[in-house]
Amino acid sequence: AAESVVAARVIRARTVIAPEDLLLVDRELPGALTRPQDAEGMEARKTIYAGRPVHAEDLAPPAAIERNQSVVLAYSLGGLNIETEGRALDRAGVGSPSRIMP
Repeated sequence: AAESVVAARVIRARTVIAPEDLLLVDRELPGALTRPQDAEGMEARKTIYAGRPVHAEDLAPPAAIERNQSVVLAYSLGGLNIETEGRALDRAGVGSPSRIMP
């Protein structure tokens, strides 16, 4: 019998998912994750309601930069190093692009 991951309670958008937010049910739900550890530590892209299946497309790496956060822009080439401060125009996770206004 196949197993599927469902939300144990309402998981609000932008919430980092903890083990207690998930349940493994003994039925196959099309498109649902089959391992809770694939969702743990990820951020919900939208609200996932209690008892609803958790899909990979509902998840993203947690944001490392929030919109309007002050960030340091750094450029290095050979011996040239330039740093300046900018403001993030988007939320972004590690490895994800973000628009920055200097």
